[in-house]
Amino acid sequence: MKKILKRRILLAASTLIIVFAFVFILSDQMAANYMVNTTPEHIGAPGANSRVLIIAPHPDDETLGAGMLIKKTLANGGKVKVVLMTNGDGYRVAAHLDYTKLTLTSKEYINFGYTRQQESVKALASLGISESDIIFLGYPDGGLASLWSSNWNSTSPYTSPYTQADRSPYTNSLKKSRLYCGQNVVADLSQIIHDFQPTDIVMPHPNDKHPDHWATNAFTKYTLTVLNYSPQKEWLYLIHRGLWPSPEAGSQHKRDLAPPAKLLKTGTKWYTLDLTDQEIRLKTEAIKLYHSQQKTLGFQMSCFEKPSELFGQYTDAKLISGMHIDSDITPNAGNILIQDPVQDKLLLDVDKGGDILAVYAEISKEGNLHLMIQTDQKMIKELNEYRYNLVFINKEKSSHLTLIVKGNEVYAQDPTTNTITRETANIYVSNQGGMSHLIINQSAFQQLEFGHYDHVFMDAESAFNSHLIDKTAWRMIDTR
Repeated sequence: MKKILKRRILLAASTLIIVFAFVFILSDQMAANYMVNTTPEHIGAPGANSRVLIIAPHPDDETLGAGMLIKKTLANGGKVKVVLMTNGDGYRVAAHLDYTKLTLTSKEYINFGYTRQQESVKALASLGISESDIIFLGYPDGGLASLWSSNWNSTSPYTSPYTQADRSPYTNSLKKSRLYCGQNVVADLSQIIHDFQPTDIVMPHPNDKHPDHWATNAFTKYTLTVLNYSPQKEWLYLIHRGLWPSPEAGSQHKRDLAPPAKLLKTGTKWYTLDLTDQEIRLKTEAIKLYHSQQKTLGFQMSCFEKPSELFGQYTDAKLISGMHIDSDITPNAGNILIQDPVQDKLLLDVDKGGDILAVYAEISKEGNLHLMIQTDQKMIKELNEYRYNLVFINKEKSSHLTLIVKGNEVYAQDPTTNTITRETANIYVSNQGGMSHLIINQSAFQQLEFGHYDHVFMDAESAFNSHLIDKTAWRMIDTR
């Protein structure tokens, strides 16, 4: 009996410690976001000759992130089209509240998607957008990251756990009955970009925490690179980033929307679009038209009712080549490609060997590709796994490769075909302290049949016992 009581006391004490630690970390993040003191450059909305393409993962993201950019562009005489990647049919809590039922059928999830479509139609109409300038793609809510990372080909489509469909069940999708695979997303975005010829593209930030958001960014960047299409401006908006935006009870209209503290030194240049009091009221009214979301997310959505809208630019990186021999290549300011926020997840306070700080890359004089991941503390070889997700792009084709580092072993995997992971020769790894250093020999590219490539799109991940711990933003790298 005493042993049972002791165990219960220890369990209760451990739970309290975890809860207090969680609250402390969240409070610290909220305070850091509130205290951000930065002065982003002020921008104006695109002008009369502009063609602005807004790409949003779900109905409401377009208004939260860029509602007044849309309104101001139209007022300036520019043209705007809005692309909605999904219909938001997989937000279970909101769907259940909408139907006041605990269990929903696939048809009810689909009808909820139509409801969310109409909310966007009404909100965008209040901003001046006609329904003919809204494009619904109908891809699966909660599934865009899977389409990007694993369900790429038509031979392995994704099935929505909500609608139970492996293709769009919506009658108003750009392509009816469109199969759920990554290649089709790229084809649809390619058609839209080719037809509309946008001068400005507005899309989610790659550091957005929501998988549908960073995947939307990845699909858009990939499509632009494959098309060799360069808009005059690429604008990034942020929606999901922990306790951001910071709530300001009773005064949410008084402070500009500032970047999250954790993203201030990660390579994004931030800009603000100033709003008048009338424009803030218009945005507030538009946000309130998303009735299904107001029931559960109304307070968070109101945090975007600020005197400004926030946008970022995250330019392509340049891969340096031929400056050093293999033995002289080390991480430095010249070959850094991705800077990642430190301790941006609760678990990273525990496993700092899985907390990615930066990713570096360089091609040696010998023609070998060096990839390096730096972590916050010493790597635990027995527990930590590191993944380099790479897409090699040229004018003719693209090749996908995931390199998985487990201890001193390296495995290569083609994530688009879900082929069996195989150990790869001519790829070498060195793990020292908080650094994982890969060298991909020239002959490995011949073995993997990549050939010449002019861009590499990449991110890095860490895992603990195969569970994802940290993930960087995807970044496009120019290798020309």
